[in-house]
Amino acid sequence: MQSIAEKYWLTIFLTFLRYLSVLMIISGAAFIIAGWLANPWFYMGLLGWPLLIMLGAVNLKYIHVLTKVNKLELNKILG
Repeated sequence: MQSIAEKYWLTIFLTFLRYLSVLMIISGAAFIIAGWLANPWFYMGLLGWPLLIMLGAVNLKYIHVLTKVNKLELNKILG
């Protein structure tokens, strides 16, 4: 049986692989032209925001799971 930490890092790894597969599907000429016309940092921003959203969703899911498993509620923590 896997611990919650192992499941978390496996989910992060699978999310990164999913991001790469999505990136391979949509990263055609549009991203290259946007980076060429605007600047390279704009290009990196276009490539980076989906990964950050995906990782944020994974983190929110695991925070919810940890608070549910450990019975952590804000009113119990504060007081």
